[in-house]
Amino acid sequence: FTDPSLALRPGPRTRMLRLRMQRERIDAKIASRMTRALNILEAHGFGRFEDFHAEGAAFVATVLKDGHRQQIVIDPESGTISNHG
Repeated sequence: FTDPSLALRPGPRTRMLRLRMQRERIDAKIASRMTRALNILEAHGFGRFEDFHAEGAAFVATVLKDGHRQQIVIDPESGTISNHG
């Protein structure tokens, strides 16, 4: 067929399935980055932490270091940890 008005268009279920698949790919990427950040924390001796959350492309956590609570930033791409703020 050359008439574009006769072309098949995706129905609502197809569109919903595509959106779900896209969301799952995004969720898998986020989960992978989060896992890397958690592994970096543990590798640097921060086995106990709280308030772990995403902040932009990095993750932030509150840790106890030398008897003091401090917030640190974990970059899962570079593997670095730095002080927050």
